[in-house]
Amino acid sequence: MIGALRRFVATRVSRRLFVLFVLSAFLPLAAIALLSLTQMRALLLQQGDQRLAATAKTYGMSVFERLLMAGDVAVAAAFDPQGRRSPDALALRTFSALSIVTAGKPVTLLGPALAAPFPAEAQERLASGKPVVVLLGDPRSPRVLLASPLPPPSAGVVVGELIPEYLWGPDDELPASTDFCVYEEGSRLWLHCSGSIDATVLESVSKPFSTTLESATWTRDGETYRARAWTQFMRATFGTADWVVVATQPQAFQLARANEFGRQYLPVIALALLLAIWFTIRQSRNIVDPVAQLAERARGIARQDFDTRLNLKREDEFGELGAAIDQMSRTLGRQFASLTTLSEIDRLILSTQDTTQVLRLVLQRLRQVVPAEVITLTLFEHDNPDRARTYFAPPEAPETFSMVRHEVAAAHRSVLADDRGGRWMAISVDAKLPGYLGMMREQGMQSAYVEPIVWRDTVCGALALGYRDGSSVTEEERRRAQELADRVAVAVSSAWRD
Repeated sequence: MIGALRRFVATRVSRRLFVLFVLSAFLPLAAIALLSLTQMRALLLQQGDQRLAATAKTYGMSVFERLLMAGDVAVAAAFDPQGRRSPDALALRTFSALSIVTAGKPVTLLGPALAAPFPAEAQERLASGKPVVVLLGDPRSPRVLLASPLPPPSAGVVVGELIPEYLWGPDDELPASTDFCVYEEGSRLWLHCSGSIDATVLESVSKPFSTTLESATWTRDGETYRARAWTQFMRATFGTADWVVVATQPQAFQLARANEFGRQYLPVIALALLLAIWFTIRQSRNIVDPVAQLAERARGIARQDFDTRLNLKREDEFGELGAAIDQMSRTLGRQFASLTTLSEIDRLILSTQDTTQVLRLVLQRLRQVVPAEVITLTLFEHDNPDRARTYFAPPEAPETFSMVRHEVAAAHRSVLADDRGGRWMAISVDAKLPGYLGMMREQGMQSAYVEPIVWRDTVCGALALGYRDGSSVTEEERRRAQELADRVAVAVSSAWRD
C-alpha cells in the first residue's frame, strides 16, 4: 500500500487527482459528520435538560406527598397510642420524635419531647386548622418539624420531627447519575443534598433559578454538570417558604450517545480516508497509466520507432486513442519505409546498372511497407515480349531471391496496357491466369493486386501483391505500389531497352 502510494504521488497528475478526491469526498464527509455531531450534542443536551427538569418536578412532588402523608400518620398516631408502638407502625418509619402539645405542655408519644415555640404566623395557621412545617437547628442540615392540629373537640397539636430518609427518600432509589438538592426559597437555607456539593457550588447553582425554565452548568473535579430546578409550592399548604428542588447530572451522562458517536467518528474518518486513497489510486491508475503509455509511445514515434504497439484493451476513450496511435504508427512506419525504399532505389539507380540488385531491394522493402503475403516483380523480355521473368522471395524463405521464366500472352499484356491504374484480380484453381500470377496460385493466394510497370507509355512488366485471405488493397498501399513500380520502371529501363 505504501509503495503503491509512493509511486502514485510521484507524478503531478496523480497528486492533483488525490487532492481532487480528498476535496470532493473526504472534506464533505468530515463536514457532514462534524455538523451531525454538533447538532446531536445540542439535541441531546436539550432533551437531557428537559428530562432533568421533569425529574426535579417528580422529586419535588414526591416530597410534598410525603409531607401530606406524614400529617395523616401523626394525627392517626395521636388517637391510637397502642398502634404507634407496633414495630411496623408507620409512625416509627416516619418520625424520629412525636409529641402532643396542649396549652404549651408536650406529651411524648415517640422519642424526646417536642415543645418548640412556633412563630405567630404558624400559631395562627394551627388555630385555623392548617398544618405547619417548621425548620430548626443547623442551617446546613436543619431539622424538619411538622405540626398538625388535632380535630375538634381536641385543642392540642401533634408535632413530629420527620426522619430524613423518609422525607427525602433513599439514595439508592434516585435516578441514575442524578443528584438532588432542596433549598428554601428566599432564605437560601439548604435542606438536603444527595451528593457531596460544597456551599460555594450550591450557592452558584441556586442563584440563576429565578424561574423553572432556566438551567445552569457547574464544574466539579474537572467534570461539567448540568442543573435544572423545580419550585415546589409550600406556603398555601404548610405555611412555609417554597422549596426549590435542584436536579443535577453530569453532562457526559447526557452526551453518552454523542460521545459514543465521537469515539466511532475517528475510525470512520480514517476508513473514509483510506477508501478515498484506495479509490484515488485505483482510478488514477486508469487515467495516469494510459497517459504515461501514450506519452512514451509518442516519444517512440519521435525516435522513429514504428514497430512498437500500445495494444490498449480498453472500452473507453483511452482505448480509442491507443488504437488511433497504433494505426498512426503503423501508417507512419510504412510511409517512412516507403520513402526510405524509394530513396535507396534512387541512390542505387544512380550508382549501378545492375537491375537485379534493384529488384532484390524492391522485394525486400515491399514486405515492410505493404501487408501482402507474396510479392512478385515481372519484367517482359525486350527482345521477346511473349516471355517474361518473374522475381520473388518465397514465403518460407523471405531472405532469399528467386526468378522464374514463363510465357506471357499478348492478351494479358494488352490488359495491363489498358488498365494503367492497377487492378484487382481473383485467383482460383480453375481460372485462366496470366503467367506472372502462376506463382501466386502455387503459394495458395486467393487474390492479387496488379500494378503495371510502365516506361514511356510502354508496359514493360507488372508488380503483383498476393493475399491469402482475399482482402483488398487500401488506397495508400496502391499509391506506394505505384510509386515503387515507377521506380522499378526507371531502374530497368536501360536493361529493358538493350
